[in-house]
Amino acid sequence: MNHSIVFRCQKCNVKIEADGSYAGNVAGCPNCGNTVMLPAQGVMPGMIIDDFKLDRLLGSGILGEVWEGQQISMHRKVAIKILSPAITAYPRLVARFINEVKDAGKLNHPNIVAAIKAGNKGNIYYLASAYIRGRSIKSILSGGTPMEENQALKLTQSIAEALLYAWEKHNIIHRDLTPDHVIIDHSGKPMLIDIGLSKSLAEDATITRTGLILGSPPYMSTEQVMGKNIDCRADIFSLGALLYNMLTGHPPYDESNLSKAFIKQIKDAFPSTKARNSKVSDQADRLVEIMTAKKRVYRQKDWQAAIEDIKLAQKGKYPETKRPPRSKKGITEHDYELPKLRNPDIIARQAKLHAKNETSAFTKKAAATRSNRGLAIALIAVFLTVMLGVGLFYTKFQFDKSKRIEREKAFARQLREKRKRREALLTQKQKEDKKLANAKKWAFAVAYANRYINSEGRYDSAIKKFQKLKIDLTGSKYEKMAGKAIAMLKKSREKKIASLLKELNEKAMHFANDKKFMQAAAVYKNYAGLLKNNIAAISKEKNSEFEAKAKLKLKRVKKTQKKMREENAQILKAAALNIYNGEIKEALDKIKGRKIFAEPEKALHAIIERKSYIIDSFKDDIGKTLTLKIDGEESELTITAVKKNKVYANRNIGGGLVVTAPFAVKDISIKEKTERLARTNKMAAAIYAGIIAIKREEYRQARQCFRDAGIFSKKLLELVSQNEKQSNLFENDSDLIYYQQP
Repeated sequence: MNHSIVFRCQKCNVKIEADGSYAGNVAGCPNCGNTVMLPAQGVMPGMIIDDFKLDRLLGSGILGEVWEGQQISMHRKVAIKILSPAITAYPRLVARFINEVKDAGKLNHPNIVAAIKAGNKGNIYYLASAYIRGRSIKSILSGGTPMEENQALKLTQSIAEALLYAWEKHNIIHRDLTPDHVIIDHSGKPMLIDIGLSKSLAEDATITRTGLILGSPPYMSTEQVMGKNIDCRADIFSLGALLYNMLTGHPPYDESNLSKAFIKQIKDAFPSTKARNSKVSDQADRLVEIMTAKKRVYRQKDWQAAIEDIKLAQKGKYPETKRPPRSKKGITEHDYELPKLRNPDIIARQAKLHAKNETSAFTKKAAATRSNRGLAIALIAVFLTVMLGVGLFYTKFQFDKSKRIEREKAFARQLREKRKRREALLTQKQKEDKKLANAKKWAFAVAYANRYINSEGRYDSAIKKFQKLKIDLTGSKYEKMAGKAIAMLKKSREKKIASLLKELNEKAMHFANDKKFMQAAAVYKNYAGLLKNNIAAISKEKNSEFEAKAKLKLKRVKKTQKKMREENAQILKAAALNIYNGEIKEALDKIKGRKIFAEPEKALHAIIERKSYIIDSFKDDIGKTLTLKIDGEESELTITAVKKNKVYANRNIGGGLVVTAPFAVKDISIKEKTERLARTNKMAAAIYAGIIAIKREEYRQARQCFRDAGIFSKKLLELVSQNEKQSNLFENDSDLIYYQQP
């Protein structure tokens, strides 16, 4: 025996009791008529399904329940949709649905919620997707307060760009774009959910006959309601209806009576947005009117056109797409063969209001009356649902292949007969005049196309011109010529776009390969050619990609530079201490090979090789008489030769006698050494003299010398101050540890 299920309607919050055998199916609330899903037995908080744990129920709908949960392996929060048993009862349908999930999982767009995984555990089928913290547009508008027009248009543009990506890149239509399926995250960015997951359910006749209605009438295009084949223009309609909701704070129609809503959706145009919100601009009102045109031929032809119209509305301009013809009645029975719709309140499944433990101010009599009324509504709902199933079944088969062929043949016959009658009425002169007029129209269209393509690259305008010409010249040879011109222009446009993108990509990659990402981004950002509008979405995506790489590169460079600065500071400090202590070779080893220390490296090398530099300096003085202090005694010497690290000089000792004797570097004074070393490297001379001064504890002289020690100056001066009362005593110049024979 099945136990009863007790749950609450999410719309009116009243308790409902139903037979347990209907767990997981859908029913109409006896109180408000809202479609609800009966909780599936066995699905409860804490339950683990594959890699996912269910935490709490977020909501439910026709497709099933939505739970907040955790992906165990990744330790992240996810949203988990548990499919209704009313759907999973059909294995073939479930298999198609899983394939659609896989296709939707390929979508990678900043405004589309990513699907993570789909699978099953026993008879429980699920779909896990990223969890978005935010509120649905339905929740935001629940108070009836409209959004600011600029905000609504910006959200609409972002949603349109996401749907453009899904349609052009993956040929996916949302099919169920409603305020429930757009989440505004904490940063204000709109996120689409459940995109592309309704195709198999919408097309499956078995599911349709069960009474499941996929979509919300005010947001379903006329062709979708009628069961016709649909394209991206069905989603354009839904987005227009969503924009209507955001601008007015209310949906176009009352959804409480589903049957009446479907009929209104087919026959009546939307009420004006300005009638509900006088603050809405004429341009935004016109945009909604075009996007929600009952006949799809009057809507924007594709997403590119829709996005351009949205941008124009944001700038306070009227859309470029022509306004649909006005009609008080909208689409009539003459335009479509309407299905005989009945109340589609979904199989009630003997649901009834649950009165146990409910606080109520009504008397028992009133409660009994309400219960009887609920039962009557439930029975009526069952009857109307069955009638809806019959109506939809009838509609489905009404548009079968044989009927379509029959209608097409009848239309062709009517067209031929009409053409014959028209030709019979025309005189030969009229025919000639008509041919001449047609030729002029054709010539004008060709000139128009050439002008706009060659000067402005406006392929779309040229194509529109030929499309209009094709209609105007139906039955003439120009009809076929216009068709060929349209195909040629489209092919040429695609070829031009492909060639342009290839060229831009090559330029950008030339910079990117050299890590010049900002220049790569500028290739797309600065393109202002004839096809700018055609590649706007791709340019924006590529520009963002390269700018992100540039920021990452800059961050890494700054980090590396900071690390280098810190390393150089440590090396400078250590090398300065080595220099102060006379450890020139150790200091040289520390700074060797670093670009910042290139000049100091030369100076230290000169100090180490000072003897050879000083000896070589005497080569310039050969033949000259110099006053030198040799071994502490000043003498006038005439330099005669420089050999084997020694200088040979003639000394006049009086009485006309001249003595030739050699002397070495160690024999000359410190001052002479410093001056001659300065001829080779001034920094080396300053450091050398400073070290000698430190050895002699002549700190004042050391400071004077170290001021010219270049990059080492600051650190050496600090060491002089710290060690002024301490000194390393060197007995003579040769005691310095850097005085090594070369």
